[in-house]
Amino acid sequence: MKTDELKFKFDEYMAYLDVKEISKNSYRKMLNKWYDYITTLSIKYAKRNDVLKYKEYLLKNYSSSTVQKHIVVLKGFYKYCNVEGYCDNITLGVKSTKVSPSFRRQSLSPEEARRLLEKAKIVPKRRNGEILTKRNYAIVALMLTTGLRVIEVARSDVDDLDIIDGEYVIHVMGKGRDSKDDYVKLSTEVYDIIYDYLQERDSGHEALFITHHRRFNNSRLSTKRISTIIKDLLVSIGYDSKAYSAHSLRHTFATTALKEGASLLETKEALRHSDVSTTQIYVDMIESKEASTFQKVSDVLFKEKK
Repeated sequence: MKTDELKFKFDEYMAYLDVKEISKNSYRKMLNKWYDYITTLSIKYAKRNDVLKYKEYLLKNYSSSTVQKHIVVLKGFYKYCNVEGYCDNITLGVKSTKVSPSFRRQSLSPEEARRLLEKAKIVPKRRNGEILTKRNYAIVALMLTTGLRVIEVARSDVDDLDIIDGEYVIHVMGKGRDSKDDYVKLSTEVYDIIYDYLQERDSGHEALFITHHRRFNNSRLSTKRISTIIKDLLVSIGYDSKAYSAHSLRHTFATTALKEGASLLETKEALRHSDVSTTQIYVDMIESKEASTFQKVSDVLFKEKK
């Protein structure tokens, strides 16, 4: 199959796939990257060796988990093309990459979380400082008390705030979802913090959190911007490490809930995990932090027996 025919086959493959639209968009981006690669090299007919070189190229520029996704999508596409009789499966025998363990994000202790909240409340001496502070404080408070992911915060709208059975909630579009068919509960304190921000901003924008910048037309905050806001606040209280990021706030919610007596099942439901084994990771994290194995060995070697 000629390279210039690939784009048409991509469209056909997308129509064939029985997956959600958000997944199709992701697959198309990965396939387009492959197309750009072989087009740049003026490859008229791609061969298996070109796939191997592409894999090497990806490994030099992306994480092993990202490369694995690209190769899996590419293999699925060429398997389809082979079944339909368009070309040979040039990915046959191409191995997926070995995924390195992801860097585990650390959680904050309750004291550290309170420090982060207090830091978020400090108004900087800059234009729009007060409204930006109220916004950032609301974001931190929301994430620490609900365990929402950054993407879920970015997708949140003002109309997602609701009252169900007498309790404040916020409807969310979870990871891998294409509708807001779930919700998490908000404490009265957090609802008041968000409400205070919305009253101060006095804007009809549908997004719950916006830029407050004319240059960006007061647009919805992106996931990248939210991550940067949280990271800057973490750095400001002394956590300038890869181990601490916006996702650490989700970890903080989980570990705090478990330490305060929430069951594994209750925490699983709050985090909206599909598998309880994912939630079990937080239990292991707590046990690992509280273990005194290293100190026990050191005590044997260096402390005198009474």
